[in-house]
Amino acid sequence: MFFFCFFNPQLDNYEIKPGKTLKINISVPNLRLFVGNIPKSKGKEEILEEFGKLTAGLVEVIIYSSPDDKKKNRGFCFLEYECGAATL
Repeated sequence: MFFFCFFNPQLDNYEIKPGKTLKINISVPNLRLFVGNIPKSKGKEEILEEFGKLTAGLVEVIIYSSPDDKKKNRGFCFLEYECGAATL
């Protein structure tokens, strides 16, 4: 599966019929994937290593510490990829 982005600045505010113009908005690709139900004892490096074996393009693991125990995560993380297509 491939994703292509195309933007022609000449089309922004282009009048397609009298009183009707096109509005072009540039979208930001979603590079993060939510993963739940991870063991609370797993650290950032362990998660990165495990998911790095299974997926390509993984660049970062974002975890949040438990408020009760800073050594444990909250049971979920976000995986950040270099491109949106890798999250599919």
